[in-house]
Amino acid sequence: MWHLGRGTELLDPQELLGRVGVCSGWHVADAGCGSLGHFVFPAAQMVGAEGKVYAIDVQRPALKALEKTARNFQRWNVHPIWSDLERVGSTRIPQASLDLVVLANTLHTAQDRPSMLQEIMRLLRPGGSVMIVEWNKQETPLGPPLNDRLAFEDLQAYLSEHPIRWTDQFEAGDHHHAAVFQKEEGEITPTILSVSHISL
Repeated sequence: MWHLGRGTELLDPQELLGRVGVCSGWHVADAGCGSLGHFVFPAAQMVGAEGKVYAIDVQRPALKALEKTARNFQRWNVHPIWSDLERVGSTRIPQASLDLVVLANTLHTAQDRPSMLQEIMRLLRPGGSVMIVEWNKQETPLGPPLNDRLAFEDLQAYLSEHPIRWTDQFEAGDHHHAAVFQKEEGEITPTILSVSHISL
């Protein structure tokens, strides 16, 4: 079992990833991974040497710290990726290639949530899933202001225009809820002909 520092008390990444069915050979992305990689390193262990885990963040210092940890623990299947997920086409991952994207405590921070979700959908393969984990829509001592929190109905509304279907909804610990949506099979992802990016 993977353990790394503080910060995993509120969510159990291995339990959540296991519920989605992550297994050997999968290509997984943690969108908004942060410096500790709470989902990155458990996912890297679960997908094995044949799989890949993309650690995506807009904060370069966070990615540098995560990259150092990945090297120290010889997690060669972890790939740090700098991206502004609110810019469609900005993420340097092959489109329609991911089996799973994890958005944990990330969507509520976005200024342009529709664009972030459009970018996530671009990266998912047909049949791939996105797991969104957010704070419960209730006052708690920890977490973002109540007005910034997203209920399950909010997630459904944001994703209603995308070719997806809801597959699971559950409580993710004492303060969070999770929803899993699957990209429809046969959905053709539009090709992005030009991508402007800055490397890590």
